[in-house]
Amino acid sequence: MNSGKILITQIGGEGGGASVYARQMKDALVFWHEGCSWDVDDDVWLDYHSEPVSDLKDALPSWWMNAHPVEIHPLFIPWFREHYLSFQSCCQDAEHDTCCFEQNHWLEILEPKNSKITGYFSEK
Repeated sequence: MNSGKILITQIGGEGGGASVYARQMKDALVFWHEGCSWDVDDDVWLDYHSEPVSDLKDALPSWWMNAHPVEIHPLFIPWFREHYLSFQSCCQDAEHDTCCFEQNHWLEILEPKNSKITGYFSEK
């Protein structure tokens, strides 16, 4: 039983991943993430989670832009597109490459016309 838990996005990267969820609470959605990461020193998987917050941006792990999106809820594709493009614009304006990276895997999902998975992630 998922008790009203809605999967917003699932992201992964080297050594771990996270799922961001939402739940309807009274008149608003609350968001949080759950995930796991590999602890190389102890050779074990570590589970973690965030506290519920009212803003999706605050619920995402700090490294979400560097992760590979596995799934995005279709209703949230516009939100992720807006925030991805804003971040990408900041990187282009940066004097150093500290925040610049290749993220073609985000564009494959956020721009359905370019996507191999257009049928699944197409907006209605």
